[in-house]
Amino acid sequence: MKEVPPETINLLIEIGESPDNDSAIINLLRPIKHQDFINRLHGDKWKKISRDLATTELIALVRGLTLAEKLLRWSGGSVSAIIWTFREVESRDYEAAQKLADWVLRRTNNPYVPFGGQNHGAKSLSDYRLLSTIHRKKISGGIKKQEESEKISEEFKLKRKYQRNKSAKHRNSEIRKDFIKRLSQKDLTEQIKQLANDQEYSVEFYPTRIANQAKLDFLKTLDEKLQIALLDKLKGKHKGPWGKLKRNLLDIYRSEKRLRFTPWDKAPWFY
Repeated sequence: MKEVPPETINLLIEIGESPDNDSAIINLLRPIKHQDFINRLHGDKWKKISRDLATTELIALVRGLTLAEKLLRWSGGSVSAIIWTFREVESRDYEAAQKLADWVLRRTNNPYVPFGGQNHGAKSLSDYRLLSTIHRKKISGGIKKQEESEKISEEFKLKRKYQRNKSAKHRNSEIRKDFIKRLSQKDLTEQIKQLANDQEYSVEFYPTRIANQAKLDFLKTLDEKLQIALLDKLKGKHKGPWGKLKRNLLDIYRSEKRLRFTPWDKAPWFY
């Protein structure tokens, strides 16, 4: 494994102790321009180097590495030497590490320094704390939303399973014959309302003549609430008249709302 030349460490410390002046620092950095391998060394190597340095020297080394990485465009990313040396400062003096973190964030272009995780593009320690809080809230909100979505999906599957099982059980029974007889006594709008709001039977339990009779002009007369309820009832794959009814209703809804997709829950309307 390559070793970091002692003179390189000394130069980086000297640079870290110097006043900020990019043009002057670039000249100081020229001798180590091609030593970017040191910015990708294992953390154990930097821990060993850090042990022999006083805390003030270690802070200066972190600063020197930060300027070298930025001005010489060294690659390092999530294994940057800045991260390992900063952690050593943090283990010795937390308050000094906080001030150093603010200094690094104001100068670095590396999204992983100084903490080793995403700094979210922060340009100060206060920015980092704020952006980290926002990020955690987004993650928490996303997890909660995903959990809620999974719960709704599971409830939907259970409901449809219950409806399909009941529909299959009564498919060739006197119950269905009586059901269809009473249904036929209603006008088409009332039949559609019953279908859309039925919590007991699946759409396949209903006679397909309803789908065949519900032409485009008729579907356009339905209010939005009923259109949405009917679309919800028709979630999932449907062939034949029911599939055609669903496609026509989606086309009408998209056209009236000037949307390509339904806005509330895109995917379930299409599988």
